[in-house]
Amino acid sequence: MRKSALSSLMVFLLSNAIVFADELYVVNNMTSDISIIDTTSKTVIKTIPVPTSPIGIALTPDEKFAYVSGARGGIVSIIDTTSNTVVHTFKVGNMTANVAVTPDGRYAYITNFSDKTISVLDCASNAIIAIIPGGNLPNFLAITPDSSFVYVTNLSGNDVSVIDTRTNSIIDTIPVNRAPNGIAISPDGKFAYVVNSNSQHITENKGSVSIIDLSTNTIIRNIELRPQPIGVAVSPNGHYVYVTNKTSNQVGTVMVIDTTINAIVTAIPVGNNPGSLIFSEDGKYIYVESSADNLIYIIDTSLNIVTKTIKVGGFPRGMVLKKS
Repeated sequence: MRKSALSSLMVFLLSNAIVFADELYVVNNMTSDISIIDTTSKTVIKTIPVPTSPIGIALTPDEKFAYVSGARGGIVSIIDTTSNTVVHTFKVGNMTANVAVTPDGRYAYITNFSDKTISVLDCASNAIIAIIPGGNLPNFLAITPDSSFVYVTNLSGNDVSVIDTRTNSIIDTIPVNRAPNGIAISPDGKFAYVVNSNSQHITENKGSVSIIDLSTNTIIRNIELRPQPIGVAVSPNGHYVYVTNKTSNQVGTVMVIDTTINAIVTAIPVGNNPGSLIFSEDGKYIYVESSADNLIYIIDTSLNIVTKTIKVGGFPRGMVLKKS
């Protein structure tokens, strides 16, 4: 009798357990808001208004706050991810582009496209502590797992700046191919993958992925992609690199690179003009934004097929994933 009662209690507790889902925060540039997606139900559960045409977003390591960079006016908004409200806004440079937070949670680095600078924010005080002269149109950023270095793509400079976080100064510049955009660093901190988008003004119409050995800051391989790759993400186990690519007829694909051979192994059709992308924590799914379609595409990475699309706000750009 006692065993039966205990079994019944366990069944009751399990059936009534609260399941917490990861939440995907999607920056919508045209509608100036953030869509929050419940990754279990795969639905938008909240929309947060933010100022000035947001582009980039980054989470603090404790996931309590999100920093959102806004292009117009150079405004950065801070979102409390518990209440999902904007709790602070402040101006940095002109036409802020993207933002990244160091893994140790101490600093946020913000690229200022028009000023050609990188602003350094102290996350404890939310004060700008340094402004670093950058390259020509600094854009995307990636930070090494040990928080020691920040790698910044310079869209018109055709290179990548390396910032030492101890001195907040540029210590190296790495030439890459034309129009570098997205950048991602492998989980072990050994390699950076830089997407070179080429340019709509260049008739050659092809892009590439430059693989940088971070121990020497030199390119060890260029992988050609046609015609215009934009965003990049490395799988949690480091075995694959996924790259968004806009084809000549505006139909997008996600190219999959096997890092053991540094070659493309498959291409996944997605929507028009895909850009940023982000893996689930376990690497089973990757979320891809399509700015022309205002959709998030969910790809099952075991099959490399799209399993779901989710409608979000206007012209989605950056994304972060808040774990449950």
